[in-house]
Amino acid sequence: MNDTLYIIGNGFDLHHGLKTSYKDFYINYVNSEADGIQWLRNELNMAPQTRQDLYAGWMHVRGAVHTGDNIFDLDEVLAENFIKEPDGKWCIPNQKDEKDLAILRAKTLLKEFNLFVEQASKTKSKIKEAREEALCAGFKQCYINKDFKTIVMDGDKIPENQLTEDRGITSILRHCIIKGIGYDID
Repeated sequence: MNDTLYIIGNGFDLHHGLKTSYKDFYINYVNSEADGIQWLRNELNMAPQTRQDLYAGWMHVRGAVHTGDNIFDLDEVLAENFIKEPDGKWCIPNQKDEKDLAILRAKTLLKEFNLFVEQASKTKSKIKEAREEALCAGFKQCYINKDFKTIVMDGDKIPENQLTEDRGITSILRHCIIKGIGYDID
């Protein structure tokens, strides 16, 4: 009788070049954008990774998507769903961490602001409704970026009641006057 027990564990199959990792099985079942986002979650759950680390797998995932399903670009999906760390690696946001939630909220508000800017560029009249928080977040970002032109051009399209009621928006527009942009809110 042989008293030796051989245990072949995790990695034996991979060491011999077999495509048997979780990733290899999961990629074959991705058939929608939501599955692609879940794939990224699974990848980033193991460890934060750079865009370059994720790119090859993402392209493989995109290839598995059903015809007619419009899956977003990797950069767009990462920016909308994950947090970029200072070292350039992407990670899953911690839903219990207020800082991560604030970053995701800011992304959402800026995305909504960009929709406002797009809508404002297509009309000469004032926009009927605009989310004040999104306007404040967007104008604040424009101000930080010294993009006063966007503030002036799109500030002119803000509904009149928001100009008179919202101090945040009014304050930003007044700062543009101080900077010499020449926008008159009175």
